[in-house]
Amino acid sequence: MLDSQFRADSHRVSLIVEFEEARQWVAESLNFEKGDVNLFETTIRVLGGLLSAFHLTDDTMFLNKAVSSTGFLSGLSSLPKSPQVSPSKKI
Repeated sequence: MLDSQFRADSHRVSLIVEFEEARQWVAESLNFEKGDVNLFETTIRVLGGLLSAFHLTDDTMFLNKAVSSTGFLSGLSSLPKSPQVSPSKKI
């Protein structure tokens, strides 16, 4: 029983370390400069991930990054759209 608890505690500690490394990267390296990005993917993955991290941790750094991403994302929506491909009709 004690070895199982030790493994569980070790796993928890490694998750905390991994989270702190990811948080540090978001705080110091994540930026929203223009680039070749997909608006939909960026919205659901980046904005959604930042808001989820804020919801789970109450760490306002994640909320501030999410808010700063919205200016970048709103600029993307004004770019010219690529031509839409309609699905082929079945005969």
